[in-house]
Amino acid sequence: ATTAPVVHVARPAALRHHAYHHIGSPMIPDLVVFDCDGVLVDTEGAIFEAIAASLTRHGLPMDPVDGAHVFTGSTMPALRDKARDMGASLSDTWVDEVTEDIHARIAQGVEVFDGVLDLIDALDAADVPIYVASNGTMKRISLSLGPSGIWDRLAGRILSCETFTAKPDPAMILHAIAHT
Repeated sequence: ATTAPVVHVARPAALRHHAYHHIGSPMIPDLVVFDCDGVLVDTEGAIFEAIAASLTRHGLPMDPVDGAHVFTGSTMPALRDKARDMGASLSDTWVDEVTEDIHARIAQGVEVFDGVLDLIDALDAADVPIYVASNGTMKRISLSLGPSGIWDRLAGRILSCETFTAKPDPAMILHAIAHT
């Protein structure tokens, strides 16, 4: 009988553990799918710095912490629409403009979370397929993951909302499962 792959979406706290344990014995997953921002690399601060600065320039004063509380998990078009509803005067080209601001900020450098590279090494050593599923653009993901080598290591297994429907839609996860 075949079983469906086990999918683990790791969060930063889980990254401190280099083995999966179930009732005292190691458990090797069939597949691991990571989010990118705030899971593999610490990009969320950089992203919300750029967003908050842009929204402030466009009539909606906001600091990065408030921006993160209000907008985390939103796609850029949904964020734009919500910001407009809150009083920001945003043009139809705002998403492209703020995306360039975000790319420029991330290009200045972001940190890989402690334990991530060791965890990827351990999963590779156990022959566990690894995917990244992100609502970010491929350019943003490459800027985030490139300097650490993760981009190259996971080439062909990085999924973005440019090709798939944005999360929480399961399309990216289902793609990873289907190709495992």
